Amino acid sequence: MFPMAALYAPVPFEQHSAIPVSLGCKLTEEGYIEITKEFETTVCGVYVVGDNATKWRTVAGAVSMRTAVGMCLSRKMIMDKF
Repeated sequence: MFPMAALYAPVPFEQHSAIPVSLGCKLTEEGYIEITKEFETTVCGVYVVGDNATKWRTVAGAVSMRTAVGMCLSRKMIMDKF
């Protein structure tokens, strides 16, 4: 028998805030906020990054998503204006 160094268990995800649902954002079957590839929710103008929208629960992931949202919003504003 091998000594156990770590044990991982899949824990169901749970939103810890009612704000997304109160705004009208749809959730996935797993409970995450539904987003497009540009990180926009089902509510026009509401964008989401981080743990509430993805299974990847890391600070680095949230930071990179935040950067991507900034680029998407910048592009959207430029395209809407011109």
